[in-house]
Amino acid sequence: MRFLFLFGLAEIVAAGQLCMNCKNVVNPHECDQVTKCGDHEQCYMQQYLRHNTIWYDLGCQSNIVCQANANGPPVPIIGKRNVRGQDLDPETLTFDLDGEDDDGRITLCESCCNTDVCNNGGACGVADFNYYNGRLCFKCSQQLTPDSCDRVTLCYQDRYCYIHKTKPAVGFTYVWETGCAQTAQNCTPAYGTICSNCCSGNLCNKECTLQTYFLAVAAQPPKIISTVTRPRHYKYGDNVQLICTIESNPKQDALGWNMMTDPSQIPTNIQLSYGTNYVIVDINNFQSQNVAGYQCFVHNALGQDTRNVTLNAPH
Repeated sequence: MRFLFLFGLAEIVAAGQLCMNCKNVVNPHECDQVTKCGDHEQCYMQQYLRHNTIWYDLGCQSNIVCQANANGPPVPIIGKRNVRGQDLDPETLTFDLDGEDDDGRITLCESCCNTDVCNNGGACGVADFNYYNGRLCFKCSQQLTPDSCDRVTLCYQDRYCYIHKTKPAVGFTYVWETGCAQTAQNCTPAYGTICSNCCSGNLCNKECTLQTYFLAVAAQPPKIISTVTRPRHYKYGDNVQLICTIESNPKQDALGWNMMTDPSQIPTNIQLSYGTNYVIVDINNFQSQNVAGYQCFVHNALGQDTRNVTLNAPH
């Protein structure tokens, strides 16, 4: 916390909060971008009229400007909004044409607040943002650090925010991925995942430790989540992998691959490797005898699941 002194009055304001950050939106609820404000800034909303349409700008504003925009003398307000506007009902709004900006806008209302993403509604005649008993989650397909995502999405009830650290299929840079977990798959680390975390708080998916976290999954038959062939376009002489990723609660008692051929005909260049929730067929120096059908299987006390994959002859 920091103390800001204005006109001899002390105001406590939050430092470096996360704020919605969009320009020219028709409603603050439609904004899906965020930014981290400076230590001497607050979240800001401006409502303005341009070409007979009401628009909104959202972002950060200095504490000094926020105080200057408030009606009357500066008054210490903690976690509240300071709003300027003669009438916040757009149907009956009156305004001063002398307030028109260079781009043709006429400012109708300005609001400041000092808690995370507080400028997504609840001021300037805009209803509070409806989370529908859910939460906002960061959502970026690639980010270099766990807290560098600048986009958000609404994650509905019974879903979770997640964050993974993975090595992409192409390249050598480890990246982070964030989003809303629509199934338990997103909360179960897949092959290649360095760490994974799911959480249920608002904008909570911005950190992940080397420890892997699992959400409780109801006891049920096992499920094969995915089967992947690497590389997708292989040729004779390549090293080829078949990766089968599963989820199972209770823990599986059998997991593996079958080659759909006579057991006596299984080539010697095939071996299996295992992880907590995956099994891999490693084929060294792919040859014609490896062209066949393969079946991943998993079994636990409640049932089983299988999935077939075919390795065709390279073209």
